[in-house]
Amino acid sequence: MSVRKLASIVVSAGVLVSLSACAAGPSTFADCGPSGNAALVTAEGSFGKDPAAEFPTPLVSTKAETAEIRPGDGKDVPEGGVVYGTVSVYDGKTGDALGGDTPLVGIQLLASTRDFVYPFADALACAEVGSRVVTTGTNQQLFGESGIGGDIAPDDTLVVVTDVTDAFLGRANGADQIAQDGMPAIVLAPNGQPGFTFPDTELTEFRADLLKRGSGPVVEDGDNVVIHYTSVVWGATSVTESTWSGSTASPTIVPLDGTDVSGTSITGAVKDAIVGTPVGSQLLIVAPGDSTLVYVIDVLGIAE
Repeated sequence: MSVRKLASIVVSAGVLVSLSACAAGPSTFADCGPSGNAALVTAEGSFGKDPAAEFPTPLVSTKAETAEIRPGDGKDVPEGGVVYGTVSVYDGKTGDALGGDTPLVGIQLLASTRDFVYPFADALACAEVGSRVVTTGTNQQLFGESGIGGDIAPDDTLVVVTDVTDAFLGRANGADQIAQDGMPAIVLAPNGQPGFTFPDTELTEFRADLLKRGSGPVVEDGDNVVIHYTSVVWGATSVTESTWSGSTASPTIVPLDGTDVSGTSITGAVKDAIVGTPVGSQLLIVAPGDSTLVYVIDVLGIAE
């Protein structure tokens, strides 16, 4: 599956089980140490593909537990960061991968470890790139209030195996900059989500400002850039698009090679404005058109 098709968890057409979940509350996992049922799982399969998980069945879990069964030797997942890798989901009762003829094995993952949609991702906050992490628990504990969907009951036990192949910032962390006159004022919630205040006069030309200047690698043309973003019509009281909120809240990966991504308005001049920006930066962009769209974009990393 192409990196361009990544969103949060991307499931190819034909998979019978849909992955949907609601935003979770406080941390599901008490600490980073191995615990309980998660320590019963072995997975000796190919990293980043099919972990071939095995465990005694039926496995019954009443609380969420985790174990890092393959330590990573790469960089740590940043505090509140974003994990990129693959995820495989198994039925605790039978030991089989979910999804029937199209099993949920080696499905690409891009998920936040803070304010996450998928609570199992909280366990990845303690991982390093190269780690294989097992999480066990009920459907609801691992995938949120509405669970994984399909015929899986909220209290059914699931086993999730995640291979961490890369990790990125969870929000822009660069040095604050001063925006041009006439640009909207931006305030940030504690989690980094932006809010907008608009001046009386609407801008009629394209503008791009740095609100924060990062110190990471510089984004180049052709890169697959990992971003959080919010867009809003000038003067509106509700957002048009946002990766910060909603039932599928997660950063996204945008290719800067001329290919547009379905479901996002990050195209054309907006994508061009990201090129040349250091990772860790936050951009404020005004893009006039049929209606003037305003974007705040956090540049979190560059995916391989």
